[in-house]
Amino acid sequence: MREQNYLEQSSQCFLPLETPEDWLEKNGLKFTDAEVRNLREAVLKDALQNALDGRCSAKTRKENYDWIMSDAVAPFSFVVCAKTCGQRPEELREAFKRLYQKDQSPAPAPQKQRRMLRKQADWEQELERLTIMEGEYEI
Repeated sequence: MREQNYLEQSSQCFLPLETPEDWLEKNGLKFTDAEVRNLREAVLKDALQNALDGRCSAKTRKENYDWIMSDAVAPFSFVVCAKTCGQRPEELREAFKRLYQKDQSPAPAPQKQRRMLRKQADWEQELERLTIMEGEYEI
């Protein structure tokens, strides 16, 4: 009987739902466009680095790889983050694939460490190349 009364009372209760934006604004957490852009850039860089970093777990590397290969469009998807950072998602993904394939060949530990350093240098060069090309395209 007591349980039934509780259910009856709770079904009569109405709580207004607020959107995440309302909650953030009500609590004084309003993000500027620049802050969202910086966060997207950080998410993108973190995912690219973690997917190529042999020190990360296989699960983490796979999750980042899958995120990079996804064509989903959401506020923090690969496609949106790449475009926000002035990159063409397809070109960035192709550059990533080339580096990822280099990393998949087995190598002894000292060679692997040297390869990781070369891979980071290759990645920095590729990002620089894509940044230089950015001016040639309308995004």
